[in-house]
Amino acid sequence: MKGRLFYISLLCFILCACRSNSKQGNQDQPPLVNQDATSEKEIKGSDNLGHITLNNGQKWQADPDTADEIRYMKKILERFPANPTLQDYQTLKSQMVAEFGLIIQRSTMTDNAKGQLISYLTAMRKTMDKLSTTDLEVCRKAFAELKEQLDQYDKYFI
Repeated sequence: MKGRLFYISLLCFILCACRSNSKQGNQDQPPLVNQDATSEKEIKGSDNLGHITLNNGQKWQADPDTADEIRYMKKILERFPANPTLQDYQTLKSQMVAEFGLIIQRSTMTDNAKGQLISYLTAMRKTMDKLSTTDLEVCRKAFAELKEQLDQYDKYFI
């Protein structure tokens, strides 16, 4: 049920972004994903962050609320126990999903920046889902992957 709610929220977020673009009527806007191979920098690694690019070689401008929530998510990971239990991972997932929801709710990013943020967040949400498994090793790997994904934020957003 929570998974469906997330995907419905994400779909609404994407549709709002599309509607925002179509209302502007600006046909000179660049495509959602930067196709310029000379300025494109993809994130590679864990299963990972999909296809995220820089904005013509520059970082995307993030709104303050998004940046604050990402910083808070990093702090949550820093405070995570050294020898976690499955319950710790489930609690972590709940905390991360709550912060994720706040980003979706509060983000005021638009156009291509919003598209890049959606790519980034979609991959992170898939990683968060792995934290609720009953396999401790899968949880450990998901934790490391989530940490890596959060560390990548500063490479693509200011």
